[in-house]
Amino acid sequence: MGQNGVIDFRVETRAPQLAAAIRVAGDPDEIEATMDSIEARVMSALEAQGVAPVGPSYWRYYEMSDTCFDYEVGFPIDQAVEETGGIQLTSLPGGEIAVLTYRGHPDQTPDLYEAMEAWMEENDRSPRDVPWEVYKSLPHDESENWDDAVTELHYPSK
Repeated sequence: MGQNGVIDFRVETRAPQLAAAIRVAGDPDEIEATMDSIEARVMSALEAQGVAPVGPSYWRYYEMSDTCFDYEVGFPIDQAVEETGGIQLTSLPGGEIAVLTYRGHPDQTPDLYEAMEAWMEENDRSPRDVPWEVYKSLPHDESENWDDAVTELHYPSK
């Protein structure tokens, strides 16, 4: 991937963010079929408790390999919720967060990680925790134009 889809790189200082999420780990081939339904489960649990997210969903990846896919899908919230139906209270790290903003189809995400890691190295930064993706703007279905989709990659760094 060239960087023609990359809008910018920046570093933001943030407070930790409370979140509600479901974390899943297992065989990548088996998990991939359930990925989209997990976001809907989290949203449904929040709605059942009368809690609205304070931002778009995020996908946080702890391990991605040929044998294990370990990730969580969640939403930032501003109040605690009951941990039920697999929902867990968690938080996104605070401190300095390197952020890459990308416009285009999110299938380029693996290349974005390489671009972010190269940018951090060029700017004397190093990862300090696992990254997450935020889908700021997505079409409603696959038949729509994905050229204007906006994805942010967030990488806690130092």
